[in-house]
Amino acid sequence: MNPTTSSMSRSPHRPTRTSMFPCTTFNGAYLLDTCFDAAIIARCVRIATNMRPPLKILHLSSFVGNIGDNASHIGFHTILSRFFPDGYQITQLEVRKSYGIYTLQDRWCFDDRFAALANQHDLLVIGGGVFLNFWIKNSVTGTTLDISADVWAKIKTPILITSVGCVPNSEIPDGNVDKFRNFLDLLLASRNTVLAVRNDGSKGVLAEYVGKSYADRLPEVLDSAFFFNTSENPYHALPRKYIAVNVTLDQIRARWGTIQVDEEIYYDELQKVMTHLLTNTDFDLVFVPHIYTDHLAIARALSGMNDFHVRSRIQIAPYAQGDAGCKLLFSVYKASGLVVGTRFHSNVCSLAMDVPGIGLVALDTVKNMYDGLHLSDRYVRLDRRFGDDLIAKIRAAFENRTDLIQTSKRECDVKRAQTIDMYDRFFSQLGLR
Repeated sequence: MNPTTSSMSRSPHRPTRTSMFPCTTFNGAYLLDTCFDAAIIARCVRIATNMRPPLKILHLSSFVGNIGDNASHIGFHTILSRFFPDGYQITQLEVRKSYGIYTLQDRWCFDDRFAALANQHDLLVIGGGVFLNFWIKNSVTGTTLDISADVWAKIKTPILITSVGCVPNSEIPDGNVDKFRNFLDLLLASRNTVLAVRNDGSKGVLAEYVGKSYADRLPEVLDSAFFFNTSENPYHALPRKYIAVNVTLDQIRARWGTIQVDEEIYYDELQKVMTHLLTNTDFDLVFVPHIYTDHLAIARALSGMNDFHVRSRIQIAPYAQGDAGCKLLFSVYKASGLVVGTRFHSNVCSLAMDVPGIGLVALDTVKNMYDGLHLSDRYVRLDRRFGDDLIAKIRAAFENRTDLIQTSKRECDVKRAQTIDMYDRFFSQLGLR
């Protein structure tokens, strides 16, 4: 098993140094751990200053393929820095390489080697992401975490599963609910494990499909991307002010949940809104792809639009991945006048960065997130003719921009404070405080 990335994360007030070597952090300086003397010096400094060694974290999640995941991880680093100011060292383990459909040579499995790797660290973190979606065929847990009880029992290091979703987007195979229930029983019985779902309606799904007793026992935290921000220079796609737009293909074709989208009606309504904006306002449009298939949705949305409008008033931000791509593309959102987004994290991060946003609800997760923040006026459902409603909400967003930002910030700040309090309890429960 080869973790794809090993990186030193640090308090945001410490300088950044790029090096081909691993490094140890103390008081804003760095010592290379490449020789015996350097290791001794670092240890002596920690003893003399009563500093703890950096917390060694194995982080299991997806780090490439969807920039929303990266926004969540960057936000989680902000949380970690509050509790571990002496530093923390993260080894990233890419979960996509454990998938059955992954065919490259570096594929890995949830076996004894995974447990051994986890035990080499002070903390195993799983999430954020949709790790608890229980529709995965042939998984022993019904989820992405295809790990047996025997292997799980061999992990002795504390485990934090957090900011994870439990809202399946596909048909649930027979027997998967029972598998998932057994997995939850295992997690909830473990004294060295903390499990927290994110604010996307997961608790409601648990109550409906798995049992209210399970939903009641699992805490809900804000998705970690609510703690995201970027100091990157904004990506100025156009010299004029613009609206940032995110559209998807996979989500409007999803056939699980309460929202079923008719593609023909959806694209008709979307083009109606775009034509109105380009004809009646001086705002341009910038499309922001989160994954590669978003380009297919963008191409379909632009097909049939006025050719000159497309050439002169519309741009598509670069398709980029990883933390750098995330910061670049979310700077497009940050510099926009308004975000109109389908994906969960296009909506979460507009809220996190205090940019007015309107959700295009193709999946229940976006609706549930806004409803939970008492912001039910901030989205339109895509399972109906939504064009006039969206135009009205865009107009209201520009007319009441300051009020919208203040209301969103007030609701998010309350939830952020509650989430930080919960992490304080989590880390104490795991013996890390």
